[in-house]
Amino acid sequence: MRFTRAALLLAVVLAVQPVTGQQGNQLIFDDFAARPGEERVVRLSGSFVDEVSGLVVSILYDPSVIQIIDVDLGSLTHDFSLQSTISAGRVTVALAGANAVTSFFPEPVIDMTIRVIGSPGSVTQLTIASVVLDEGDHTATRSHGSITVVREASVLGWVLYYSDLQAVSSVVLAATGETAVEDTTDSEGNYQLGPMEIGDYDVSLSRDASDLSAIDALDASDILRALVDAIRLSPDQQRVADVSGNGVIGTTDAALILRLLVGSESSFPAGDFWQFYPEALQFRPLIQDEFRNLTAYLLGDVNGDWSSSGSGKRLAALAPSLAIDPVPGEAGAGTGSLLLQASDIDDLRAGVIELHYDPTVLHATSVARTGLGNDFLVATNLDEPGIARVAFAGVDAVDGATDLMRINFEETGVPGTTSLIDIRRASLNGEDLPPSSLPRFEYRLGRQAADVQGDGIVDMADLLAVLRHLDTKDPRYDIDGSGLVQQWDMLALIDQMTPRYRGKAIEILANLDGDPFQARLSPNHPNPFNSSTQIPFHQSLAGDVRLTIYDLTGQRVVDLVDDSMGAGTHQIHWDGKDRRGHDVASGTYVIQLITPGRIDQRKLLLLR
Repeated sequence: MRFTRAALLLAVVLAVQPVTGQQGNQLIFDDFAARPGEERVVRLSGSFVDEVSGLVVSILYDPSVIQIIDVDLGSLTHDFSLQSTISAGRVTVALAGANAVTSFFPEPVIDMTIRVIGSPGSVTQLTIASVVLDEGDHTATRSHGSITVVREASVLGWVLYYSDLQAVSSVVLAATGETAVEDTTDSEGNYQLGPMEIGDYDVSLSRDASDLSAIDALDASDILRALVDAIRLSPDQQRVADVSGNGVIGTTDAALILRLLVGSESSFPAGDFWQFYPEALQFRPLIQDEFRNLTAYLLGDVNGDWSSSGSGKRLAALAPSLAIDPVPGEAGAGTGSLLLQASDIDDLRAGVIELHYDPTVLHATSVARTGLGNDFLVATNLDEPGIARVAFAGVDAVDGATDLMRINFEETGVPGTTSLIDIRRASLNGEDLPPSSLPRFEYRLGRQAADVQGDGIVDMADLLAVLRHLDTKDPRYDIDGSGLVQQWDMLALIDQMTPRYRGKAIEILANLDGDPFQARLSPNHPNPFNSSTQIPFHQSLAGDVRLTIYDLTGQRVVDLVDDSMGAGTHQIHWDGKDRRGHDVASGTYVIQLITPGRIDQRKLLLLR
């Protein structure tokens, strides 16, 4: 069978066109739920296949559950006039319009504003008791509705810090389930989720981790001390100490804290910085108010000194002193070092130091501990140009004064120029040092190793400084880098002096009496001599020996001995030649003997 296009179009029209007497006129209420005390609009909708210009409807309800506050026209009847009568349990509404309305689909006829006054779980029917359309000319079917007062419950309590029960604000609690509800703890740590409709819920917790100032190197030290049974960590402390998340407290956890402090780590493997107990809440279902108090933990804060004020670490009341001292590198190598020193320290176990320098002339290459013992862990971050960050923590405390560490640099600027180096941030034992106490230093590039005073020249002041530090391990005065300040360093210093100072330095040393500079150098013989002479000396202990001839300007002529020799008396021959094998001119010369712990000098006369 074939259908024409007109026939198909007619079939579609007939399919969607209501037919009087088949679908009819309808008035409809929906079922819905509302909370106690809630005000909302309840809508009576209608569809009319007949043209309707007048309507009277009576609606029954339970006045103990809802109150009718207002009755208004719906969008379908917005041009009609309206009269309503409200009594306990019944509302009657009369509508009339100059123009009849029709609607194939339900549209709002009446909007009633109601207030819910019933108790949770109560229900009122919305019964369409009677309907009159156009003075009875038409009829309508009725679909009744209902309002159920929902049963609700809340989850409430507070969040406190693990160590001292401080209130923890700004914790976000988010409930998902029948509805989605979120709340944030206030300054007292209080929160309230709800009221929420009865049902199943999951509650998650989180907190912003922008302020981690409570995590300090002292926390890493506490972990190390616990590992050697110097202290005992509580179960809560063990929880925050396990920043690696492997269930075992170890040196890895201490190292991770130090790496965080210097910026080498931005998070912990154990998860979010802020954690909670319980980790989350679950209700299956939530049927009544639940009071749940929670404990907050900041991972890494082993000593538990987090503060709700968020003001960071406290300032040290009696601040230790920090100092920066230069240690020149090998001559011509384009390297140098800085020694970070601490004094007036008491029971120092941990610290964080941030040093700034000009990256256009210097480049930090490494950090080595000096006065810190082998039990100290040290973390460094030299990745950011112009900044060196160091964190350290140990078991055995340091007191008094010590050299903390040595920062080594590559000098990329022009030798002789100076560049400012300063410490911008320092925390020792969890206390910030006042910014005004942090040192600044003018670093001189290309400085000679013997210029221990750092003033650009090697002079008598440098010699006296080395003399004062003989037999120490102070790297600032260890010119030859042997690890011990000794006579060899004095000789190296004199070699770097200009003739203006060198002769005077030799004269001063030649006139020194008594320990530690009186060496047992005997007179040479013959003296005067015209071609060669014998130089006897005695040393009590075996060790390094250096025997050198200088002229009176301080220029080194020749090294006769530079070797290790046994204890006893020795005799050295000099043939009157310099280190190139040339005969030296007639005149007075100085013999200098350096043996372990002693220096001695004598004059000799060559006559050709």
